[in-house]
Amino acid sequence: MIEAETENKAMTQLKALCVCLVLVASSTNAVFSAQKRLSVPIRPQGSSIRHETSKVDDIYVMNADGREVSRLTSTTGYDGNPSWSPDGKFIAYEGDREALGTERDLVGINVYTMRADGTGVTQLTRTFISSWNPLWAPDGKRIFFGSFRSGNHEIYSMALDGSQITKLTDSSASDWPSDISPDGKKLLFESNRDGNWEIYVMNIDGKGVTRLTRDLADDHSPGFSPDGGRIVFSRSGSVYTMNANGTEETEVGPGSDPVFSPDGKRILFVLGTVEIAVMNADGTAVTQLTDTPGSSRMPQWSPDGTKIVFVSSRDTYSSTSWSLPHS
Repeated sequence: MIEAETENKAMTQLKALCVCLVLVASSTNAVFSAQKRLSVPIRPQGSSIRHETSKVDDIYVMNADGREVSRLTSTTGYDGNPSWSPDGKFIAYEGDREALGTERDLVGINVYTMRADGTGVTQLTRTFISSWNPLWAPDGKRIFFGSFRSGNHEIYSMALDGSQITKLTDSSASDWPSDISPDGKKLLFESNRDGNWEIYVMNIDGKGVTRLTRDLADDHSPGFSPDGGRIVFSRSGSVYTMNANGTEETEVGPGSDPVFSPDGKRILFVLGTVEIAVMNADGTAVTQLTDTPGSSRMPQWSPDGTKIVFVSSRDTYSSTSWSLPHS
């Protein structure tokens, strides 16, 4: 009897220990995942990524031909994922401008807006639980963004002053906002809710979620064409297009972070060497627009197609290391 009770007690303690280990591992993985995605200022990508040390990522703007580059932000932290307002007068972006050096891993990324010339910076979210990747609604009345505020990567919307925050997704996996349809009725996002990273679309109110891609490789950075009929995205270091319902996938060429031009005739993207380039929508006439020691990425066309806003470490770059591509 004593031996049985001792054995049962030992088994109970062992089970409790296993539960604790699982909880610790889950918590550690969650923190690591958040730091991995948020301390390194890039969205998940399917191509190789060059990471810099001892540098700051800031937001720049240049003409559509790559000339006349101007620096819009200059902080001790990170600024990234810029998004133009529909009228081209403002830019929303994410940043941890309170951070200093390696301490930025401990500081939440928040959403800001500024005028197109870099002045008038306004902080919209104020939390150590990061918020990122802001997207302007086509009517300019709300901003959609991703956040970890509920303990998971979910999608939210808010008023232009940061109030009236509404949660749109509620998944046990990670949901990352990517683009809004030209008519303002649909929102594209990437998620690992079904295993690997795939592309989904939902109504602007968070209802009617539909999975668009089904591939063993990860799919990222989806964006609508100007007429809403096509979607451009990246997979395994290449740019693809497909119909808005997920049919007729076509590989266009190598690259990541693709964005249709306002007239739909060209695609802005990031080369494997972390430089910005442009090509025709069919993959022809590739032209590299940036060429600097630091990285240049996250490009976005201005609404009139004359300017490109992007993120770069060109003025603070010091060294590089390469990461392997992930499938």
